[in-house]
Amino acid sequence: KRHETLERANDDLRKGSERNQELLDERREELRKRQTQLQNEQLAISSKLHEHQMHLERCRAESSDLENKLNIAMEEKELKESNIGVVTMAIEQIFERIKSTCRLPQRQAQMADQVNTRYGLRMDLVLHCIIERLKELDEIQEEAEAEVLRQQGSRARVVEEEEGHEAWLKNVE
Repeated sequence: KRHETLERANDDLRKGSERNQELLDERREELRKRQTQLQNEQLAISSKLHEHQMHLERCRAESSDLENKLNIAMEEKELKESNIGVVTMAIEQIFERIKSTCRLPQRQAQMADQVNTRYGLRMDLVLHCIIERLKELDEIQEEAEAEVLRQQGSRARVVEEEEGHEAWLKNVE
């Protein structure tokens, strides 16, 4: 009887061991599946992370490129504004010089009044005044040149008459 009890106990232990072994195998299989699943998830996450890092690098490069373009555009804008300032100052100086060519103070005052405006059109008006005055000065120059030519013609006739008179006097003597 003791032997039977031992055999039954041995069978129970073997069956328990087999059940435990089956449970262990099931747990190992579950663990392996879970480990594989986690590894796959980790690979997917790593892949997404790499994809996002590459996107971040592209965004950084694009941002850097855009920042460089912005800096270049700002420098060009500053240069253009500076050039506009230089041109504006040059036009103002030309206007002042043109205005100073007017002998009559009333004409100078009229030119100054003509360019005073509240509507931001000063440069247009200044350029218009400069053009008008240059045309006037051109007409004055043409008239002066014509007068000089007339006077030179008159002098030439006087010189010819004097030379003719001197020649006549020599012939008379």
